[in-house]
Amino acid sequence: MESGVLDKFEQDVQQNHQSFKSWWGYIDLFDDTHFQEKRMIYVRALKELPMSYKLWHTFLLSSERDARGTPLESPTRLELTQRYEESVVYMSKMPTIWKNYIEWLYTNCEITQMRRVFDRALRSLPSGQHKILWGVIMKYIVSLDSPKLFNNMVTRHLKYDRSLSVEYVKVCIEKGSLYLPTAASILIKHLGSTWRVRREEYELLVQVIENGGADDVVDVESVLRHGINEYINDSGRLWVGLARWHIRQGRVESGIVVLEQAMEEVVSVRDLYIVRECYEAVISSLSQNSNDTDKDDNQRIVHERGETVLAHVMMQVNGVLLRKNPEDVSEWISRSHMYIEQGDVVSAVDTLLEGIKTVKEGINGTKSDIYSELISWYSRAGKYEVVNSLYNKAKTESLSQEEEGKLSELIVKDSVKRGDVTKALEYVEEATLKSSRIKREGSVWRAYLAVEKTRKGLLGIVSVYEKMIEIGCITAREVLEYIDLITKEGKALGIEDTVWSIYERSILKFTYPIAGKLWMKYFDDFVSKYGETKVERCRELYESALLKCPAEFKLEISKKAVAFESTKNSSYRVIELYKKIVKEVNPESLCETYLLYGQAVNELEGSQSAQKVYEEGVLKVGRREEWRLYLECAKCLIENEDVDNARDMFVKGAKRCSVKEHPEFWNTWNDFEEQFGNELTYKDLLVAKADVMGYFGEN
Repeated sequence: MESGVLDKFEQDVQQNHQSFKSWWGYIDLFDDTHFQEKRMIYVRALKELPMSYKLWHTFLLSSERDARGTPLESPTRLELTQRYEESVVYMSKMPTIWKNYIEWLYTNCEITQMRRVFDRALRSLPSGQHKILWGVIMKYIVSLDSPKLFNNMVTRHLKYDRSLSVEYVKVCIEKGSLYLPTAASILIKHLGSTWRVRREEYELLVQVIENGGADDVVDVESVLRHGINEYINDSGRLWVGLARWHIRQGRVESGIVVLEQAMEEVVSVRDLYIVRECYEAVISSLSQNSNDTDKDDNQRIVHERGETVLAHVMMQVNGVLLRKNPEDVSEWISRSHMYIEQGDVVSAVDTLLEGIKTVKEGINGTKSDIYSELISWYSRAGKYEVVNSLYNKAKTESLSQEEEGKLSELIVKDSVKRGDVTKALEYVEEATLKSSRIKREGSVWRAYLAVEKTRKGLLGIVSVYEKMIEIGCITAREVLEYIDLITKEGKALGIEDTVWSIYERSILKFTYPIAGKLWMKYFDDFVSKYGETKVERCRELYESALLKCPAEFKLEISKKAVAFESTKNSSYRVIELYKKIVKEVNPESLCETYLLYGQAVNELEGSQSAQKVYEEGVLKVGRREEWRLYLECAKCLIENEDVDNARDMFVKGAKRCSVKEHPEFWNTWNDFEEQFGNELTYKDLLVAKADVMGYFGEN
């Protein structure tokens, strides 16, 4: 380097010894290959500007690069440590200088000095900047194999930032058994100082306990049971941890008892299987670790008890579901069936009685279903007094009218089944009194009907049917059964013609489509009997039905009316019916109605009149269905050998008729041209087909 340049910078720093710019320019003149010269200038500059952060920072970093690769006890390293000491005298409020100093001491293997410098840094810096230093030093503390130092530093750090508890516990578990007491201590302090402990933290404590790191630090029993109560919906691993702790302490019987208690208290199937897996492993281990010659009675008893417990998995699952939702009626009944399969009738009955006490609202069934199950059992056992007592008790419950009605139906049919018709009659008469809250329930009247059928009194049966129609609780099937009964046996009492009144009164009780089906049956029966003698009455029935039915059912009823008028050769009435119906049917049925209308006009008045009907329909139906009317019109014209008009219908209908979706139209037109057309007309067909395929993107 030229001496003139150096002299220039030297003269500048001597004249401006307090100028950072002058010193920085002088330092920048040298590269790292001339570090010794550069270092001397740094030293001179820092004597003049000891409060310059940039000078200290760059000087120390450059010195570190120079010191790397030298022995630990080399003068270069010792000098750099001394320089760091000098820097923190002036830069005590600069966290980066402290951070670099700590990192340098760790690199230099000066752990004790590193801790002391760290303490000085904490005292010098404001608390808001401590996080930077903690992150640096704890990274190095974790990498060291010193449980005592780790414990001390972690304890101090958690006083500053308690949110890191779980992370440090995980570190302890990874580092091994010597660190587990620290993990236990951290968790206990955290559990005691947090109002809501996460499930993960309890599970970490279980891991620590299972590895034997918490025996002398924590009251394992109380802590884990507190966690079980806190996380009752996800407590399986905590139960298993508590049981394993007992077993590791040599209290195998206590561990087994804990697992059995867990199976009786967990409220999720997943937790149940976690506990069962551990329980099965413990029982299996007991069997393998004891020889037949020296197996004592206690071990044999425990083993047999374990096999019994493990065998009842479905019962345990059912218990879990009931604990989770005690309102589940189907599970109460399933549990009673399980007891019956085991031959334990007493427990089955007790289960149903407990279900009656527990269920309030009920899901997957109602409380009346439990009563029904219990009543059926006692009835099969012949204990009719108990049945009557249960029925009376059920009526005092807050059952809905429908539930109480079904229960009454059960008790009545049960009485009929065992031949006690008198008792059954008492039940239904009581249930149908004016003061009864279930007097309008269909199930009660169906039970009443069953009693009267058993008594075989026609007047009694008719009376019940009439009352059911009056109340409105009769079903369409029961209406047809009533009509069939009157048709077959009513002649003896002179009431066979009341079936028409039954039809009319019953239809008023139903809505469509059920009312429509009854109308159809009414038409068929009446027309078959009086179709020739009471023509006007038949027409009145059809008109009455069409007047009252919704638009979507008018087409179906009109078909019946048209069929009837066709048998009377009344073409005028057929045409008038269709003219009226096309104005009243719903849009979905309009196309089909016009197809029928056109066919009827074609048969009665010819193809020219039918063409007018079809063209009228095209104007009213949607574009997606107009091709059907054009096709049907073309067929009518072909039958009457009107070739030109038929071809015109094909041309008009083809405009919005997809080739892929409606091949029937195009195949019919193709056959038509092959039979009646020529080369030019067939070419027109192909052109029209190509245009339509292009329009629909079907090329």
